[in-house]
Amino acid sequence: MKTESNIRPASKFEIEALPPIEGRSCTVILYDNIQGPFTRQASGEDQEPQEYFTFDRYTVDTIYREGLAAAVAADTETWIQNAKEAEASGEQPSELEILTKTVTKQQAQIESINQSVDDITLAILGGE
Repeated sequence: MKTESNIRPASKFEIEALPPIEGRSCTVILYDNIQGPFTRQASGEDQEPQEYFTFDRYTVDTIYREGLAAAVAADTETWIQNAKEAEASGEQPSELEILTKTVTKQQAQIESINQSVDDITLAILGGE
């Protein structure tokens, strides 16, 4: 959802877990397309112009666990993409759906790396 604020998000995501206790619900807040600062004239003659930022803000409800922040940081773009798709469909993505897509993407990367290693090994050994 397009959002406007006078405060620029400090990172691509934050975890809202109050208190952060293992197994309790929490919300992962994701930020994308951060732009600004922009300036607009404040209403009234004596007020100074105001600075603001625009960005897309998405939320994913999940269960807090140790390592959640590292998991989101490792694949923030997948989390954002799933949150966008969920917003379009009107349903919240589950963490399992996000992790499944992350694992699938990583498996494809591993396959590509393995193929490259095989090609290099053959080249070194003089094979074709």
